[in-house]
Formats: sequence, C-alpha cells, structure tokens
Amino acid sequence: MDAKDIKIINQLPLEDDSKDDVINKLIELYKDVAEDYCNQEFYEPYPAGVKKFIAECIKACLLYTSPSPRDKRQS
Repeated sequence: MDAKDIKIINQLPLEDDSKDDVINKLIELYKDVAEDYCNQEFYEPYPAGVKKFIAECIKACLLYTSPSPRDKRQS
C-alpha cells in the first residue's frame, strides 16, 4: 500500500504528490494501530478492511491539517 492507493480510495487527485511522504509515513503508523487493535500482524497485500481503515484515518489527518478556505483568504 502506498500514497497512490490512499488517493484512489479517498478519491484525491493522483497528480498532487505534495503530501506523498507524509501519507507513506501515516500508512505505517495506522497499519500499526490496526495491528494493535486486531492483535495480529498484517502483510501486503493488506485485507480490504485494513486498507479502508488506514485510508479513512489518513483522510481525517489530511483534512484536519489542511488550511480552511477562510485561512486561505487571509493569506
């Protein structure tokens, strides 16, 4: 699983690679969270449910850390 997979699942633009490094780090982080929660290890290819969990967590992180339209207008 990589940044492209996350973008496809979350319907994000594939051509924007500005956050790919962050996304790839978050994949590992949330894979570890899924492993702790399920009390088992996951290996590529991850089960569909694990992929969806990781993608949703990353989507929330990206939304939370993106500037709001109001913030963009002020700059």
